Amino acid sequence: MQKNTLLDILKFYINGDEQSLCPSFDGWSNEDWVSLMKLSTKQGVSAIVYDTISDKINNSQISRGVKLNWALQSEQIERRTRQQRETAEDIASIWDKKGIKSVVLKGIGLSPYYPTPWLRECGDFDCYLFNDYDKGIDIVLSEGGAFLHKDYKHAQLRFKKLAIEVHKHFTSYRGEQAKHQLENDLHKLVKIETCKPIANGSKILSATPTFNACFLLYHTLFHFLFESVTLRHILDWVLYIKAEQKNIDWDYVVSFCKRYKLIHFAEALNAIALHHFGIELNTPIANQSIYRDRVMCDILNENEGVSNKSGWSRRIQLLKNTIKTRWKYELIESTFTKETVKRAFYFIFSKDELME
Repeated sequence: MQKNTLLDILKFYINGDEQSLCPSFDGWSNEDWVSLMKLSTKQGVSAIVYDTISDKINNSQISRGVKLNWALQSEQIERRTRQQRETAEDIASIWDKKGIKSVVLKGIGLSPYYPTPWLRECGDFDCYLFNDYDKGIDIVLSEGGAFLHKDYKHAQLRFKKLAIEVHKHFTSYRGEQAKHQLENDLHKLVKIETCKPIANGSKILSATPTFNACFLLYHTLFHFLFESVTLRHILDWVLYIKAEQKNIDWDYVVSFCKRYKLIHFAEALNAIALHHFGIELNTPIANQSIYRDRVMCDILNENEGVSNKSGWSRRIQLLKNTIKTRWKYELIESTFTKETVKRAFYFIFSKDELME
C-alpha cells in the first residue's frame, strides 16, 4: 500500500492539482505512517514527501514523535542542501578567479528543476573542470580542503563540509572499446556550446541540455545495472527532460542512445513518467516500454548499495546484485555471461589510459 501511495504523492508533487489529487490517508495507522516515512527515506524523497503531505497528516493517526522526527529530518535535508549549494558556490568562485570553469554534473545542477529545489537531496558536488583537472585539485587543497581519494576517473576531496568529486572523465570507461568511444563522445559534446550558469550570478555552470540528457541517461543506467537507483533518480530524468525537452538536440540523443544501447532504458523511463507520474515527454523516444513494470519493481525493491563499500566487498556485492537481477542485461541487448566475462577481462587486462 505504501509503495502505491508514495507514487501517488510524487505524482501530485509534480503536477499539483492539474492532473492528480493528493491521496487520502483515511484509516491510516501510526505504523502505516512509519512505513511511508522509511520508504520515502530509502527512495531519497523523504523531505519532498513530508513537505507535500504535512498538512494532510491527522495527528490522531500519527504519533507526535514520528511526526516531529520526520519534520526534523526534512529541515535537516533542506539546511544541508542550502549549505552544500553555498559551499559549492564558494569553491566555484575561487576556481573562476583562477580562470577555471566548473561544470556541475547531476546533483546540485538538477535541483533547480524541482518545484521545491532545496528539498532535493544532494550528495557530492560532482564537477568537471575541462583541462584544469590537476590545477583545480591543487587549488582546493591550497584553500584548506582535504584529499580523500583519487583514481583514473575522478578525485574525491572535502572542502569545508562539502564532498567534492572532480571528474577527469565522465564514465567508468575501462573494459571495452565502446566505453572509450562513449567517453570521447561526452568530452566532445560538453565542449560544443558555451556552458551557462545554473542561476543568475552563479559561477557554477551547467552543460548543454543535450549533454545533460546523454550523461544523465548513461549514469542512471550504469547504476541501475550494477547497483540500484531510487525514485529520486527517476524524478531527475522526468523533471529535467520535461523542462528542457525543447532545447535538446534529439537527433543526437537518439543516435547516442542507439549507439550505446541506452534506448530501451530511455523508453522505460519515459513510460514510467507517463504511467506513474502523468507526464508525457514529447521526445522521439517512445513513452511505452515492455520493461516499464520490471524497472519500477526493481527500483521499489532496491538492491543493496555499494557506495559505502570498497575493495573486494564492493566487488562481491556488485556480483550478488548482478546475479539477482540478470534480466537487466536485456536492456542493453546483452547477457549476464557476456558482461561477466567483460568485467573479468577488465580486472585483469584493462588500462587506465583513454584510447582516442
